[in-house]
Amino acid sequence: MRLFRSLEKGWEESCDAAISHLLRSCLSRSPKEQAGAALAAQGAAPALGLPADTGRLKKHITLLCDRLGML
Repeated sequence: MRLFRSLEKGWEESCDAAISHLLRSCLSRSPKEQAGAALAAQGAAPALGLPADTGRLKKHITLLCDRLGML
């Protein structure tokens, strides 16, 4: 996943994309998800857009903390 800094993208979009990538790759629970994330990383990166709210980011941060706590 490629992240580029610009004035149109805030920290929320960048953090959500990075956390989502971690949850789908090295912190995924199944090898199938890890393989899918590796293939997706080779393709085109999805465009980051302004979120409607921060609920998705909060959910991903919670999942990240939970999975890191299991290590």
